[in-house]
Amino acid sequence: MKPNTNITFQGLAASLLLVGALSALSLSAIGAESKKPNILLIVADDLGYGELSIQGNPQIPTPNIDSLAHNGVRFTVSAEIEPTSTNGVIIAQGAAGNGYAFYLKDGRLAFALRSKRQLTTVIANEPLGSGRHLVQAKLAGDGAITLSVDGQSVASGQAPGLIGAQRGRGLTVGLSQPAIGDYTVPNLFAGAIENVRISSVANQKQVED
Repeated sequence: MKPNTNITFQGLAASLLLVGALSALSLSAIGAESKKPNILLIVADDLGYGELSIQGNPQIPTPNIDSLAHNGVRFTVSAEIEPTSTNGVIIAQGAAGNGYAFYLKDGRLAFALRSKRQLTTVIANEPLGSGRHLVQAKLAGDGAITLSVDGQSVASGQAPGLIGAQRGRGLTVGLSQPAIGDYTVPNLFAGAIENVRISSVANQKQVED
């Protein structure tokens, strides 16, 4: 009796197809894994934020941790906006001494940073355009400022440093009081402001603006 070679070859073909499919899935998974960001989590026992020299501690030098902060993002503010005018404050906090303002000036996205009364302003070259947009401002540890619209960088600049002390005035959305940037208060925002997000590593010092 001859063996049924058709069944054998069909079974082999099916096995090869299954192996090929599993290999493709494995490669896809590996490719997806490689696109994920690298995250380093540092856990320290009984370490307060004010004990680092990057946070203003003059007694304990922490140069390695400080370098991570200088090369990373120290401050991020973002919001979804749909403006109906070309001028207006999106978010502001602080005053003429220390603070920041994220606003529109002549239709262009702008960010003002005050540190020890010194003003740094970054303004996009092109108008924002009509419609709804996700806007974001980032302040890095070395003072680099980056503005983006819908995930695309639109402006960058360099501040001499970070905000020198914790902002003494409250956070305002849609207006500013007092003025932080080059505008006249209250500089009301006309339109919609939604999903405001602020991430900040605060300095341990408290001062009044």
